Amino acid sequence: MINENSRTDSQTSKKLVNRLGFKCFIIAVIGLLLLIPTSMVSNLIEEREEVAENVIREVSDQWCSKQEVIAPCLTLEKILTSTTRVENNDSEIDDKRTITSYTKKKLNILPHNLDITGTIETKVLKRSIYKVVTYETPLTLTGDFQLTEEELQTVLPFEGLAEIDFAVSNLKGISDEITLQFGQQRVVLTPNGTGLDNTCKKMSAKVDISDLLTGKSIPFSMTISLKGSKSINFVPVAKTTNIQLKSDWSTPSFSGNFLPSSREVTNEGFTSKWKISYVNRSYPQLFWDSDKLDKEISDSAFGVKLILPVEHYQQCMRTSKYALLFIFLTFATFFFIETLNKKNIHPIQYLFVGLALTIFYSLLLSFSEHIGFTWAYAISTLMTIAMLTLYSIGILKLKKTSCYIGAALGCLYVYIFVLTQMETYALLAGSLGLFAILGLMMYFSQRINWNNAD
Repeated sequence: MINENSRTDSQTSKKLVNRLGFKCFIIAVIGLLLLIPTSMVSNLIEEREEVAENVIREVSDQWCSKQEVIAPCLTLEKILTSTTRVENNDSEIDDKRTITSYTKKKLNILPHNLDITGTIETKVLKRSIYKVVTYETPLTLTGDFQLTEEELQTVLPFEGLAEIDFAVSNLKGISDEITLQFGQQRVVLTPNGTGLDNTCKKMSAKVDISDLLTGKSIPFSMTISLKGSKSINFVPVAKTTNIQLKSDWSTPSFSGNFLPSSREVTNEGFTSKWKISYVNRSYPQLFWDSDKLDKEISDSAFGVKLILPVEHYQQCMRTSKYALLFIFLTFATFFFIETLNKKNIHPIQYLFVGLALTIFYSLLLSFSEHIGFTWAYAISTLMTIAMLTLYSIGILKLKKTSCYIGAALGCLYVYIFVLTQMETYALLAGSLGLFAILGLMMYFSQRINWNNAD
């Protein structure tokens, strides 16, 4: 009789263990299936970000796109001659001929000194829920052209008029006629092809450089009213380039090949200064068009981006990467509570819990487009925790335990939020947090007799 009872208890225990293992398997499968709606939410975030970028690009193009400025440079068109001696192939005739060939080339002369000052006034344009930062700025450019003895040997001989060029990325940003003072000459610039980097659009005029060819310095000055959006860049074309910018925008991002030598950013705006020497770049003061230095010139550009303070799409995407961790940790919590309290949670109920965790990311994306990421995260978290806590009370019939579940989820959401705000220590904080969570799960798993589930 005792043996029969022992055999019956052993069979019952074995069935319970098998059922426990089967349920773990079902929960894992549900968790993996929830990757499908999670990936759909990630795709939705990317789609909304692409829509926002298209709207921003469209509004920027209608106003004026980002600008790059290339200060005045001189272009000389020279005819180079070369001679070759050709021997007659007829051995009976002993004569030699000289053949002269002519090649037309353009020589670019960069300024000796360049000073640019500007005050950037920003305006945020809106279309639907999307915002674009635009600006207008009066730029004052002053400087001079001066040639060394060695450079004069390259330029001479030269007769006639040279061309002075000023280039910007988008001529749409120039609303008034541009007048340039070059020594004693006053000229009006007109559109004429592309600039030094072969992407900017240049404006040109013919000028007399006879004083420059005698070793004198020729000063120049000009003032333009320039408009654009998102960023403004400059190319350091002079031997010494000094740029000073002031703006009412409080969240600038200094970018490009050179950072400011000094800057100050406050809630009222920013001021910045650059001082760059020709030794800091990879192209000379004089070069021929055939040298193909457009990439080097373009790569030397620098400036400032006028960014919006919140990039909520990137933050939503970073948060969604923790979706699988959320799902399995929440499932593990319910599983431990179910097993320790001898409750029975149906797999469909696990599925509903997982779907609630997934919808959190859709709520986060929707709210963040209107009220910003931080408030959207707080509201979405409260809504999700409230729903899961009430649902836990309904299926477990344990109010206190369900409140503990809600508190645990709240801690987990706060932890993920902190991770999304960190940059330098995000990996370290994430690794330590996962280590601590795994330790807690191992601790609670010891309270379950996995070999005898009864």
